[in-house]
Amino acid sequence: MKVIATCPTRLSLFGSGTDLDSFSRIYSGRVINMAINIRQKVELLTNDDMWSTDAHITIPTDATTELVYPILEAYGINGLHHANLVSSFEGVIGAGLGSSASFAVCLIGAIHRALHIPLERTTIARKAFEIEVGTLGWLGGRQDQWASAFGGFNLMEFGQDVKVTSLSRKWAENLLPFLLLVYAGGRRESRTLQEGLRVLTSEQIDTLTKIKEKTYTAMEYFESYNIEGLGRVLDETWQLKKQSNKGVSNSQVDRIYEIAIKAGAWGGKIMGAGQAGYMLFMCDKTKRENVVQELKKENVEEVDFEADYTGLSTRIL
Repeated sequence: MKVIATCPTRLSLFGSGTDLDSFSRIYSGRVINMAINIRQKVELLTNDDMWSTDAHITIPTDATTELVYPILEAYGINGLHHANLVSSFEGVIGAGLGSSASFAVCLIGAIHRALHIPLERTTIARKAFEIEVGTLGWLGGRQDQWASAFGGFNLMEFGQDVKVTSLSRKWAENLLPFLLLVYAGGRRESRTLQEGLRVLTSEQIDTLTKIKEKTYTAMEYFESYNIEGLGRVLDETWQLKKQSNKGVSNSQVDRIYEIAIKAGAWGGKIMGAGQAGYMLFMCDKTKRENVVQELKKENVEEVDFEADYTGLSTRIL
């Protein structure tokens, strides 16, 4: 049997950090995010089909077998003795788009399809999170797994469980022309960068609470189609983010951010845990090309993307 599973990655727009268990389980978290069509693909081959490819077992370089084997073991699969696994990713792994979570969701989705287990998105997202955070002890929030499984443009609320509210596609399509995603270079170890958020200080709790409050302001601006207001909120959230996690930025990120703002961006942020990888900016359509050209001088390239409304998709070949 050959099963192919694909799923999107995500752009976290507002509220990132409040989905960490250390905050959300006590104070509740809120995140507005958008799944995008930079997708992860996993091929799971079993029985005779496992010999149908010359490809070696390939997995995300930052996940290694540390992530693969607990997933296989959770479903009673005997390691990779009776299966072959090939994966590919359309972006840069370990650069802030949630690629490890997407890989976990893809692999679990492929296993569910192969074993004829219902493809219930919440169950798959929860299992991926439990293995990454519970089994492996990695520190991360819950939005990545749910965004990959569900796709779309969503408000996610985190407490003891996760509530996903689909937001208007019209809001997303109106926003997209004002979004600029760039790759600033490099990769980083997200779990190391976020260790300072495992046990929160009173100052971090206060700052994350303010970040959560910004999601309410953002929703008001979405409803009134105030895109510039959203850009300003993004900047305010980024400044708060740097207070809650001192390791999220560095001199290079600060320089790129300053260049984009001077060139006309309203606000921005780095994706994921920070220090390297993808960055997102909001800017007026009339200033967009100027921002792109100024960032090119720093070898920072624009990345083409669209919103992804499909989420996890599987099929048997």
